[in-house]
Amino acid sequence: MGSEPLRDLLRPCCVPLVEPASLPRAFYAGLRLVAIDGSRIELPAEAPGAEAFGRPGSRTNVAG
Repeated sequence: MGSEPLRDLLRPCCVPLVEPASLPRAFYAGLRLVAIDGSRIELPAEAPGAEAFGRPGSRTNVAG
């Protein structure tokens, strides 16, 4: 499918919630300050996926 469906969904939904004039501390050098905690994408545990995306490491070996 590619990235187009997600882009088309996000464009009308993800709009600025604040303008610099109303909340100047939410911006630095003209850019909106954000923090990203993490994300998770679930994929089937099959060889093609592991080859394409790898597997996360763990202290004992590799994670699922």
